[in-house]
Amino acid sequence: MKKILVLSDIHFPYPYSRHFEKVIRKEKPDLVVLLGDNISPFSKQNLVKTYEKFISIYKRVFPLNRTVFILGDNDGLDNRYKPNKEVILYLSFMPKLNSNFFEWRYKNLVFTHGNIEASYKEEKAYFLIAKILTYINKGIVPKVVSKVLKFRLRVKSGTFVFAGHIHYLGNVGSVYFCGTFSKEKLLYGKDESLGYVVIRDAGKVISEKDIRLVKLRI
Repeated sequence: MKKILVLSDIHFPYPYSRHFEKVIRKEKPDLVVLLGDNISPFSKQNLVKTYEKFISIYKRVFPLNRTVFILGDNDGLDNRYKPNKEVILYLSFMPKLNSNFFEWRYKNLVFTHGNIEASYKEEKAYFLIAKILTYINKGIVPKVVSKVLKFRLRVKSGTFVFAGHIHYLGNVGSVYFCGTFSKEKLLYGKDESLGYVVIRDAGKVISEKDIRLVKLRI
């Protein structure tokens, strides 16, 4: 049996982001999926430097050649919704499990950061709408995002999707939102957002009973 650890929205070097080290040591995974927004640089100039620092810390606790690197909107500050060439070039020379930085498929699993917006301007509008919807009903946003992701990814029956971005720990059917390491409230409080996902990889396909949501107490 193998163990897959999914860490989303670490937002290094923000406060509490380095708890990812403790989680890796505790869970002792065979494979780690970094699900995007791995860093949060303070300027375009800091982008690769921030990644270099993050990687220097990360590789002390887990091998790069057993890691999947997915990129999120915060991983490319100059253009949040298109690949940042400098980051892509930097990560391309590292040993890793994936070649596509925005989506990784394994067995009946699909991993993606989950930002459904097409631009930063669009994200701001979506976020305002999301705050209103969350105030009305906390479950609306994950339901809407899960439907969009399943449609865009062309997900077949029996496939599980793992996403981040909205800083939520929970699932809507077969779509799992993998939490965050950031205590900054976006839509949900820390009891509903802080955490990660553990997947037991023991057979040809993964079942619901193999997926575990873990709350982070920090």
